[in-house]
Amino acid sequence: MNRLNKQNVTRQKRREFYVRNGFHSTGNGFPMRGVNDEILVKGKEFTREQCERLFRKLSFGLVKIK
Repeated sequence: MNRLNKQNVTRQKRREFYVRNGFHSTGNGFPMRGVNDEILVKGKEFTREQCERLFRKLSFGLVKIK
């Protein structure tokens, strides 16, 4: 298995772990190291506006939500 396939398998297993433990997708994501990362939350809804506001603040406006 090549490095990219191993990374994809690892990412999928990590996502499955979080979903098993009560997290769910916000439907939002952001590019990180050439990969679109999905934003997962636990508990109440996390709107796109809240997500954009948080990432704008944490990244000093450098990260754009997709």
